[in-house]
Amino acid sequence: SEKVVGLCALPLDGDPHKAMGLIAHPGEVTALAVSYDGRRILTVGGTDSIINLWGVDAAAMQAQYMHRDPRDNCYVSLLEGGHEGEFFQEIKDYFYYAQIHTQGEDTTAPRRIDGTVQLTVVPNLMRALGYYPSESEVGDMMVELHQEASEAGLPPPTAVDYERFIALYVNHRPVFGVGKDQLAAAFQALGADPYLGALDCDELLSAITQEGEPMSHSELEECLQALTGAAISNVYDVLPPQVEAKQFAEEILGFEDYAVQGEA
Repeated sequence: SEKVVGLCALPLDGDPHKAMGLIAHPGEVTALAVSYDGRRILTVGGTDSIINLWGVDAAAMQAQYMHRDPRDNCYVSLLEGGHEGEFFQEIKDYFYYAQIHTQGEDTTAPRRIDGTVQLTVVPNLMRALGYYPSESEVGDMMVELHQEASEAGLPPPTAVDYERFIALYVNHRPVFGVGKDQLAAAFQALGADPYLGALDCDELLSAITQEGEPMSHSELEECLQALTGAAISNVYDVLPPQVEAKQFAEEILGFEDYAVQGEA
């Protein structure tokens, strides 16, 4: 990405048809400047010792956007496998199940599937798909949806449809997943032993229940019970006196390793 220069059309909504990029230099782009009228871009390379002058043709990108297929959900193409992928089907299954769950799984009343889920369900849907937003990130999603409705002259939304949910997921999920290395770094930041990677259990609990977006002890116990499948009376039933990052990742969180940037 450090070799690429491109354009994005406002507003920034994640639509891939409203953005383009190209490789500007064989190596890193070390500097960039735009002309006063926005019609020229200067880029400076690093090791190649080259200055390139680019012409900006915004009409070409606008034509790309206008000629897209309006029936196609462009955000689906940004999912692993696209329309034909297993992940797309998994999202669809979770979305429909969320509609059924909202009405009650054991109800005998006729189902009313209207193609939307309540906004209160959206955070848990995200988590079911492997993205665990913080409360602040959930708030950002809600602000985005309310602002979108306000600009369209509509009342504040209470639900979101399937297409909009996919757009929310694609735009807000992290580009790279969280793996064991990131968790180990977090333990180090909290003061874990630099050689063993272990953190005192009470220090870990203090960080979880008092720092950042704190969890209550009852919430923490509920989460640990759901993660481990064990009936617990308190957190010490599943957490040892010294908690290692690797142990916490594998035995408690059940993390799998994700490919990280730069790996083959």
